[in-house]
Amino acid sequence: MSYVADPRVDRYIEALPEWQRSVCQVVRGLVHDCDPQVTETINSRALREIFKHIISNNRHGGWRKLKNEYHE
Repeated sequence: MSYVADPRVDRYIEALPEWQRSVCQVVRGLVHDCDPQVTETINSRALREIFKHIISNNRHGGWRKLKNEYHE
């Protein structure tokens, strides 16, 4: 991990079920890989909505498609 992780984000992700943690960690890594200047913070409503969207897309393979496109 080559970025400064916000411990509040760590705690939020750690409280999720395993499969959701995995998805969120992948997306977190992609965001930081794309823009190393990103600063993590907590906006609980926004965070819930973002992760809800990520988890919903995961059910349809959306994050896998994003990951594959990023690594091509």
